[in-house]
Amino acid sequence: MKKQTSDTTLNITIPLHDELDRTTLRSIIKAAELTEDEFLQFLE
Repeated sequence: MKKQTSDTTLNITIPLHDELDRTTLRSIIKAAELTEDEFLQFLE
């Protein structure tokens, strides 16, 4: 997955598991430079 910002592109690896460990999910959110609240907004 890629996230494009105004000055950079972030490459984020997302495992293809049925379930993710909490720490893995938090690491992915952090790598995407999102807060947990911003991530939750995408789920709504």
